[in-house]
Amino acid sequence: MKRIKLLPENLINQIAAGEVIERPASIVKELVENSIDAGATRVEIEISNECRNIRVADNGSGIHKDDVALAFSRHATSKLQQENDLWTISTLGFRGEALASIISIAKVSCLTRTADSPVGVKVDCENSEITITETGCAIGTTMEVKELFYNVPARRKFLKKAQTELASIIEVVQSIAISYPEVSIHLIHKGRTSLKTTGSKDMATVISEIYSKELLDELVEVYKDDTEYKLEVKGFTSNPNFTRSNKKAIYVFVNGRTVKCPILSKAIDTAYKGLIPSDKYPFAILDLIIPAGEVDVNVHPAKR
Repeated sequence: MKRIKLLPENLINQIAAGEVIERPASIVKELVENSIDAGATRVEIEISNECRNIRVADNGSGIHKDDVALAFSRHATSKLQQENDLWTISTLGFRGEALASIISIAKVSCLTRTADSPVGVKVDCENSEITITETGCAIGTTMEVKELFYNVPARRKFLKKAQTELASIIEVVQSIAISYPEVSIHLIHKGRTSLKTTGSKDMATVISEIYSKELLDELVEVYKDDTEYKLEVKGFTSNPNFTRSNKKAIYVFVNGRTVKCPILSKAIDTAYKGLIPSDKYPFAILDLIIPAGEVDVNVHPAKR
């Protein structure tokens, strides 16, 4: 009978990556959310090599040079300091799993510098081995992920066609851009702009930039502040004469975080029942602002 033993760290990270990193869009989501948590007002995303190469550059606070190696360790994070912090989470990331998972299934380089450091740091990761050197760079962080799933052929085989993966990436970036209108986001694929927002701080402007002014004209602004239940709802919904062929244009956020909530989706469907054809769907963006202590974002592996 085989004896019980501890798994190697890299294998642990690859297993964890199965939950955290499902496809290229998962990496884009994790890295852009890290940029937003770092206070970035500008994020640039470049996609190439059949969506297996991803570069995310921001002007955020950067990673302190003494913390860089630790940042790529599993369960290392600056966003939770003690157990009670789990119930008042205001950041998008908090588990400290993403970077460790990514470097276990891709070749990763990182350039980062904080405002209080005269020089930056370059980190190269391959097979979870990390090398660190000092270098000149701008304040902020640039993460470059290459050859996603290069060492996991079974995962690589199940990637969809590049256009399908790109469509998934665009969906993720659209959702983040709408939820964080104060952040300028630029998505580039093969040298061409796929999406660009200006960081106007105005959700209506972002909707116009991502979709069109014509679509914006078909929307009705929604706002409700319920002090009794400490709930604020804001966003936009479409006029009944404007419909979509699928549910991809229904966005639900809780405290800025994209969520999948069947109850809220059903409520939106019910509100439009009888007003639009049964095979059509509305365009809706709803952001629910709820006290952090009332939300358990740790309930789903992907924080959905």
